[in-house]
Amino acid sequence: MGEVYFYKTTGPDVSDLVRALLMRSRAAGWRSAVRARSDDALENLDSELWLRPAHGFFPHAVEGGGFDAEQPVLLMRSAAAPANRAHALILFDGADLDESDVADWQRVSIVFRGDNRDELAIARNLWDGFAKAGVAVRYFSNEAGGWEETASKNIS
Repeated sequence: MGEVYFYKTTGPDVSDLVRALLMRSRAAGWRSAVRARSDDALENLDSELWLRPAHGFFPHAVEGGGFDAEQPVLLMRSAAAPANRAHALILFDGADLDESDVADWQRVSIVFRGDNRDELAIARNLWDGFAKAGVAVRYFSNEAGGWEETASKNIS
């Protein structure tokens, strides 16, 4: 069963954090799926991954194209299993996940903005559910300026 990492960001640019998590997944040799609640959030991330040359090209596609199975990163709204057989799942924009789905992933990363009440409430509910179910959870925050692990449960 995979671990679930929670990332509470206080910065305005969630896409930079998602990109950093994707880079870690790629370094581990994993394919990734990124799930958002809204089409707008996915479109913005898609643009960021294509159009920010300072960060380098990041191969990816939005779900529904002709080559979803070959993508190292698949951006999606659906809760269906990704066609690219991803190892890592990144949720942002208030996307939700059922506790029983965690076993399908090496790692789930939940990115949420600390100043967004809806995203914060979803993250709290997920933390409580996963912790009660015995899933290993870790909580990271950048409130102090750098990323720090501030809580964990069920870690071996």
